[in-house]
Amino acid sequence: MAMKLHPAEVASELKSFSFFSHFPQDLLLQVSTLFDVKDFTKGEFLIKQGEQNRCLYFLRNGSVDIIFEDEKIASLQNKGDVIGEMSMISNRLPSSSVKASSEVSCLMISAESLTFFPPKDLDRLQYLLYRVYSHVLLERLSRANEKTKLLEVANRQIHEAQVALEKMGPRKILISQGEKKFSNLMRLSLASAGIEVETAGDAPSSLEKISLDQFDCVIADHNLIVPIGETLNPKIPLALVTGKEFSTYVEHFASMRKADYLFTCDPESRNFSIQTTLTSVQKILNKDPFGPRKYLTPGADWQSAKITSSKQRAPVREQIGEHFKKLGLRQTILERIDLATEEMLMNAIYDAPVDANGKALFNHMGRTQEVILEAHQQTEITYACDGVVAAVSVVDPFGTLTKGILFDYLESCYKGVLDPSFHQGKGGAGKGLHQIVESADLTVFNVKKNKKTEVIVIFFIEFKRKEISPALHYFFIE
Repeated sequence: MAMKLHPAEVASELKSFSFFSHFPQDLLLQVSTLFDVKDFTKGEFLIKQGEQNRCLYFLRNGSVDIIFEDEKIASLQNKGDVIGEMSMISNRLPSSSVKASSEVSCLMISAESLTFFPPKDLDRLQYLLYRVYSHVLLERLSRANEKTKLLEVANRQIHEAQVALEKMGPRKILISQGEKKFSNLMRLSLASAGIEVETAGDAPSSLEKISLDQFDCVIADHNLIVPIGETLNPKIPLALVTGKEFSTYVEHFASMRKADYLFTCDPESRNFSIQTTLTSVQKILNKDPFGPRKYLTPGADWQSAKITSSKQRAPVREQIGEHFKKLGLRQTILERIDLATEEMLMNAIYDAPVDANGKALFNHMGRTQEVILEAHQQTEITYACDGVVAAVSVVDPFGTLTKGILFDYLESCYKGVLDPSFHQGKGGAGKGLHQIVESADLTVFNVKKNKKTEVIVIFFIEFKRKEISPALHYFFIE
């Protein structure tokens, strides 16, 4: 549906778009008379691949997906984003489609409407349009180059994980997954590392394969984890795989407790999923989950500090913030890193320490009270950025964060009912763990029972927060 706005209203909107920032006021007012407002419903196409387009769109609100050969390759969601300029410039059929991924409103101008523009000003208008087109194309080329760099880094990480798995020798894994898009992606990931993979789509076929063959690891979804866990030899590692948004699995927390390993697979983010699948399986098979370096490329400048007192929290957080700020991280990411770091340090200092009988030592204390950690109680914080992700790791020497505790706390927080019986004294680890998971893009919990707990928070520095959902990985070894 197209509607008209008063030219003054259109000019006011256009003036806020970077595309028109160099237009003189008189020309902007003239152009404003040619614009219509065009609204699209979710799922409607603005432009179709292979079909003539004679319109130029400027996004007012909503978001659109760029689709090539039925696959989403990009999205636009910023006010003033330009759509359709290439087909307008070249007068060729569009090579990709543009589809509304929400309710969308655009300012639209057609090529035909330019024929009504005063001839004496048309050359001036076209000169400015082509000048701006060039600027838009340069910006998009720059973003494409940046994505290429990210892809190269991801491929390097994938290759390193593949090499590490191949060094282990012949291994066989069963993937019990009801959704083919998940199982196919994981099968391809593991097969690329020389691992023999079998798949099963339901409980009967999974149990039959387990009874007939010996596997080094079984990976299952939340629907199959319970029947498999009840049958599988406890010596065989059982891992649960979830989709990209951990919080949506709150109703399945009970089944999640059946597995000692949990990681994420998102078919929409193939490189991330291949990398995390290979890294996670390597950690499981090696029974060595610890270390944030597994998630960053070699050569990252790692910094670390020993935490001996609760008074170090503020200066260490400031030090980490300054380090990442110098590397150019956005303020919004710096704030999320700071929040997660504070919660991790509080958990490691006040909640983790226990005596020889497993009784909490400092959990009853207020968080402003000073705690001095003895040598065997001290925690270590490590952090780095490789240009693609930033990571902060906090390790304590107690290993008390069992999956039961973790899921009790997270379940109560996600359901909005915090059970006071979880807490002794003034401890607030439940809310703290929840804030850590929600602040980071990926949170990894590595636990060796009664020996060590490591929490790693990872932030994807090139993506806006709304483009990704918090993910959680959990690795527990006796």
